[in-house]
Amino acid sequence: MRFGKDAHVAEELVVEQAAAFLCAEFDIDGDPRLPGYIMHYIRLLEGDPKAFFTAASKAQAAVDYLRELALRKPAQAAE
Repeated sequence: MRFGKDAHVAEELVVEQAAAFLCAEFDIDGDPRLPGYIMHYIRLLEGDPKAFFTAASKAQAAVDYLRELALRKPAQAAE
């Protein structure tokens, strides 16, 4: 496993970035919850400098999925 004991921190970084992307896209003033995790993020990035970019890529994929899901036409009811 790439992140080992920091897997949860890496997941939280993905979630925070996805939330930031969505807030920016929909012009929402979000309340980032970074202060509680910032030291964990710093430790993760010190151990793996590419972790930020990996998280950003996964966050963008999640946002793209949610956008597609929201814009998908509802299935036609059986006649």
